[in-house]
Amino acid sequence: MEGHIMLKIAVLDDKAIFCERISKKIYSIYEKMHVAVNVDCYSNGKEVMYEVEDGKYYDIYVLDIDLPDISGIDLGQKLRKSSPYCYIIFLTAYPQYAIEGYSVRAYQYILKDEWETKLDTTLENIQ
Repeated sequence: MEGHIMLKIAVLDDKAIFCERISKKIYSIYEKMHVAVNVDCYSNGKEVMYEVEDGKYYDIYVLDIDLPDISGIDLGQKLRKSSPYCYIIFLTAYPQYAIEGYSVRAYQYILKDEWETKLDTTLENIQ
């Protein structure tokens, strides 16, 4: 992904502050890899769905699972249908969702209390 290709990443978490923190971290990870990236933050799943149905495309989705409007797993299944080759990374506080996460061929499943250490490795591996 060198050169002028911009990597597009969507981050979804109902807590805006957390979303911003993840977004900043993603920018710094890709800066180190010299990869141009654009990160959009979303606070609800339906918003992501509308954007995607409207033709917006993301290479990587970083999704919270426990959302007020739609489960991250359900959203993942819908995204998987519209973007078969995208990477889905689940970020959650609940380990019991991990098994379900793989039903949408999630690339990685990261627990919220370890996201700061795990996200780097995960994104580097995708790269």
